[in-house]
Amino acid sequence: MPFRTRPIQMEVLEDRMLLNASPEIVADINPGASNSGATGLTDVGGTLFFTANDNFNSYELWKSDGTENGTEIVKDINPGGGDSFPTFLTNVNGTLFFRAENGIHGRELWKSDGTLAGTAMVKDINVGPTYSSPHSLTEVNGTLFFRADNGIAGRELWKSDGTEAGTVLVKDIRPGAGHSDPSNFTEANGILFFDAFDDTNGRELWMTDGTEAGTVMVKNITPGTDGSNPTDLTDVNGTLFFAAEDGSNGTELWQSDGTEAGTVMVKDINPGVGDSSPESLANANGMLYFTADNGTEGYELWKSDGTETGTVLVKDIRTGMESSDPIDLTELNGTVFFAADDGTNGTELWKSDGTEAGTVMVKDIRPGIENSDCVNFTAVNGTLFFSADDGTNGSELWRSDGTEAGTVMVADIKPESMQGSNPFEITDVNGTLFFNANDGIHGFEVWKLGPVVFGTSDDDTISVQVNPGAIADRYEVTINGTTYFYTDGEPHIVGGGGTDSIIVQGTAADQTLVASPDSFELTDAEFSLTAEGIEHLTVRGNGGNDVATLTDSAGNERVVAKVNNTFVRDLAGTFTHRAIGFAEVTLISSGAQAGNFDMANLFDSVADDVFIGDANSASIASPGYRVNTVGYDRNIARSNQSGQDVAILNGTAQGDENFTARVTGNPANNFGMLRSGPGAPLPFLNRAIGFTSVTANSNGGNDRSYLFDGSGNDILFASATSARLTGTRFEFTANDFQRVNSNANAGGNDQAILVDGANDDRLVGTGNRATLFGDSNSFIQATAGFERVTGDASEGGTDRLSLANDITFAFLELGSWEL
Repeated sequence: MPFRTRPIQMEVLEDRMLLNASPEIVADINPGASNSGATGLTDVGGTLFFTANDNFNSYELWKSDGTENGTEIVKDINPGGGDSFPTFLTNVNGTLFFRAENGIHGRELWKSDGTLAGTAMVKDINVGPTYSSPHSLTEVNGTLFFRADNGIAGRELWKSDGTEAGTVLVKDIRPGAGHSDPSNFTEANGILFFDAFDDTNGRELWMTDGTEAGTVMVKNITPGTDGSNPTDLTDVNGTLFFAAEDGSNGTELWQSDGTEAGTVMVKDINPGVGDSSPESLANANGMLYFTADNGTEGYELWKSDGTETGTVLVKDIRTGMESSDPIDLTELNGTVFFAADDGTNGTELWKSDGTEAGTVMVKDIRPGIENSDCVNFTAVNGTLFFSADDGTNGSELWRSDGTEAGTVMVADIKPESMQGSNPFEITDVNGTLFFNANDGIHGFEVWKLGPVVFGTSDDDTISVQVNPGAIADRYEVTINGTTYFYTDGEPHIVGGGGTDSIIVQGTAADQTLVASPDSFELTDAEFSLTAEGIEHLTVRGNGGNDVATLTDSAGNERVVAKVNNTFVRDLAGTFTHRAIGFAEVTLISSGAQAGNFDMANLFDSVADDVFIGDANSASIASPGYRVNTVGYDRNIARSNQSGQDVAILNGTAQGDENFTARVTGNPANNFGMLRSGPGAPLPFLNRAIGFTSVTANSNGGNDRSYLFDGSGNDILFASATSARLTGTRFEFTANDFQRVNSNANAGGNDQAILVDGANDDRLVGTGNRATLFGDSNSFIQATAGFERVTGDASEGGTDRLSLANDITFAFLELGSWEL
């Protein structure tokens, strides 16, 4: 990573508006308070397609990328104000299929790739203005299956590959003009199952492989013409479950492997001719969950592994014969969520892990017996979204992680109204949530949330990889061991509570990180990742010229900055932010608590480093590495990686600073320290440890310096404006200090050269001490322990010399002194 040699500039950062977890309207398609009537929200390759009315083109096909400019009509299929009413929007390998009316051919099968030219009728199945009314569009292995009427064979099973020639009748199940009306299309193990009617067997279970010969009745469950009327067809790991009536046991739970012998009743849940009427069948981790009535407990939650003994009541939620009526069974991370009424709290959000003890109400969203009417359950990357009414805000968008604390309203989209925005058609598009809502201003329009990654209400460990496997615009997010993928957009991560830790792996491009105690933003030219509510952050640069700005809280913080590893940590443990592999890091202090301070520890590199410490800022830099601090009370730079390292310490113009420079037995521990206010609370302290050269600059006030020598032969050179103490492996310089105190007491044959000012000066020598006083004490140079002292009176003035008779050091006089 090349090092940028531009000058260090400190400035106050502008306020940043990070992406937040609040929904926003995508576009006001039908301007004003009128509704666009957007329906059929469908994801096709990351683009949202839907039907809407903009009050100009009537109901036509629209698409959106989630932005206002990217929300547009695809095609006015029925021009001139007529409605094409696209319905049954279905994604087949990236192509949208749907039913529409163009005003000429009636309701027929259409397709679209999202362009005007690529939106066309597939085939006029019922030729002319009459319509075939394609229905129940379903994809199986890249082929579209549907029901249609060509005007000859009645409503029968059709398929299409998207071409006119490849759009054909699969089989006339009820020969002639009569209708078999196939429905409940469900794929299991690559086979399409459905129910259909023929004149011989009534309505029974059928299957197809897409050929006429392979389209057969699976089993005549109820012999004769009455039919078993299969419903709720559901795939569970390749086995088809459904409800059917065999004429003897009532409507019960059945299963099928596609063979006649393998199509059997699972269990007579309501023994005898009574119906258990299984409904809301759902697959969760290979287990079937459903609602049924055994004739004793009413409609309650059941589960089945496909065996009679493994088909059991999970829990009698509303004890007795009254039903809790579980509905909208939805799986999330192996747990089943649903709405149920226990007779005390009304219809509320429940969950189950398949055990009686683990089947509990998540939250009484609308306290008391009234219902919150939670519906529209949609699982998106570890979070359950739904609409609910808490009795105060009306029906709004909610989310849940399965805990009471983690079940919260996402936003009050229609504030100050008990009616609510009534979200519906909640649809996931690559982690972005789209839905219909009415904010009371725009009418019902398309809204979006995200893409948002919500943590749980507990302590979370989250990791994020950008472009994993070098797949562009892809994010891999792992929360507590469960991985989710986002394939587009700008993900925003929200900590759900507890203490959340996140590790982000960047790309090989140039990254920019901005982090504060509660939020962060990581960007480069290709992506943007933001977060809020994260206590512990680690971002790993993955190459490039990465830059980070870390801002702390108003509490007491400590910073450690090393090459490729910088972190800021709150002493109270509320947050830690770490930037690893960044070429440049700027650390900004928001202030310490009263009586305390924020401290930064800055470590050097193996190259030549420069440390610059000012009263309100500091930096340590070398080729490829730079750390800046702003507003830290203490800055301590450590040079222990070799190189010819230089430290420059600058005082303030306000008041008295002390510069202390000391050589220790270990050169790596030599230090120079500049601090403000002796005896008073220290507004700042900058310290350089182990540097080859340390220079301190006084910027005003009555400042003092203290220079201590090393064990070898050292030389002090002091003038009216500066002092420099040098040894074999060190150099201390003090510029513009009013008082310079130099101590040679570490051994060696040390020499001091004291140079006078331009006015009247006075040098006094007593014992092993020598002091040069400037005119009216404008400066003082004091030495102690030097073997040789040279007094230089060549700058002018009437200079006086006073030496004790028992002087112990050798004195060399230069210039004109008056004794």
